[in-house]
This record gives sequence, structure tokens and C-alpha cells, in this order.
Amino acid sequence: MDQRIIEMGLIWGLILLVVVLMLSEDRFSKKQQTKIIYCLAIGISVAASIRTIGWDIPNYQVLYRDYFYPFWDYFKDISSFLDQSYEPLNYILALIFGPNGFQLYLFVTCIFPFFVVCYLSKKQNKPLLFFGTFFLLNLGMIDQSRQFLSSGFTLLSYVATSYAFTFFWLLFATMS
Repeated sequence: MDQRIIEMGLIWGLILLVVVLMLSEDRFSKKQQTKIIYCLAIGISVAASIRTIGWDIPNYQVLYRDYFYPFWDYFKDISSFLDQSYEPLNYILALIFGPNGFQLYLFVTCIFPFFVVCYLSKKQNKPLLFFGTFFLLNLGMIDQSRQFLSSGFTLLSYVATSYAFTFFWLLFATMS
């Protein structure tokens, strides 16, 4: 069976699971809902990290591979630097995971925003509904891993307790 068919089945299965859990959220206690959303976050992130289909996967594979050119090559001349799609946080993540860590890179860029939403969901009356709504509204963003990673930092800036923390999280959002 073609891998793309399996991946599409997995994606639609996860969507269906989230919708069914959202519709039956009143059957679970708040503590159970919290455990469910953490499991969903890990499951969705694993599925997102092993995928080969998506709008930007080929572009991200090229960009990830290009991160391993010598760092100073980006600064040879100003025109080559301006032509690069350079985001410092993604560059650092790529260096941490190494040249063969593309799937781990996709996993981390997906799980971070979901864990932020899990953290925010615990404070809500209906955590499963909150998490499911975020998942369904941002389904297309998961494929755009750099933007999805940035959304986690943006969410943290919304709940920051001071202007300094708001600035700090927004700075990370712009770097990713």
C-alpha cells in the first residue's frame, strides 16, 4: 500500500478521534481530559514528524540540509545573506539534532506549541474542547513547521505576567 495513503488515513483518523473526543468531553473528568490532551499532543506530533506528504516538506528538507553549510557562508556578502531564509532558532535546532535529525526537528517544532496549548488548556473549564479547537483551527499550520513553532511562543506572550516576558516570548516568536 502506498505510504501517502497510509499517512492520509492516519491524519483523518486523528482528526476523527479529536472530533469524537470533543463531542464526548463531558464524559471525562478534567483530570482525564488533561491526560487525554497530552496523549493527543504526543500522538499528533509523532504523526507530523514521520510524514512525507505536505505542502512544505520538500522545501523544509532542502532548508534543513542547507543549515549544515558552514555558518559563515551566510555572511559572504550582503546579497547572499538577504537571499537566505534565515531564522536563528530553527538554525540552532537543526544544529542540535544534526544532519540526520530532520524527523526529530519536525517533532519538536510540532510538540512545543501543543504543549503550550496543553498548559493553557489545564486552566480552562473544558480542556479537551480548548485543545481540540486549537488543533482543528491550526491543522494547516502544522505542515508549516517554522510558523507553527512560532505560534507556541506567540501564545506564551499572550499569557505572560509582565511586559518583559511578553517581549521575551515575542522575540523568540520572531526568531523562529
